[in-house]
Amino acid sequence: MSLYVAAFQTVAELYKKHGYEHEAMQLFTDLRMFDDAQALMHSTTGETQKSLIRKRANWARDSNEPRLAAEMFIASGDYEKAVNLLIEYDWIDVAIIMMGKLDRNDKDLFLKLGDYLTSKKEYGMATSIYTQLNEMKRLVHMHINANNWNDVNIFHHS
Repeated sequence: MSLYVAAFQTVAELYKKHGYEHEAMQLFTDLRMFDDAQALMHSTTGETQKSLIRKRANWARDSNEPRLAAEMFIASGDYEKAVNLLIEYDWIDVAIIMMGKLDRNDKDLFLKLGDYLTSKKEYGMATSIYTQLNEMKRLVHMHINANNWNDVNIFHHS
């Protein structure tokens, strides 16, 4: 077995030496040899590193390790997949982490997080998101649906 591993490493190094980084990475990731791919790719571009993390995250998700996958999606900047996993597995703690990672330009993901938090009755965090995005209509609807009449009256008198 170690003879095959050595052969794969030699082939991957040749790929990389001749400018075929992606093929070298693909060789190891297809074999689920992520540590070897990581070792070979340590000096590659940031995008190649992110691609490797995404492949590993997809593998973790498919191998029924969704929390590891979510963490890897976050590390690779693939926030949409991370948000979908955190909602699917009901991880409020990961939702809080995501709130700090997202850029204001990720409005759709922020709104998805806000709606998720609202469904979990995490009104304070949802309020923070809706206020940041100036989504007053969603904010008022959230308070009405939660029977937070004092908060609704504040908006009425503003």
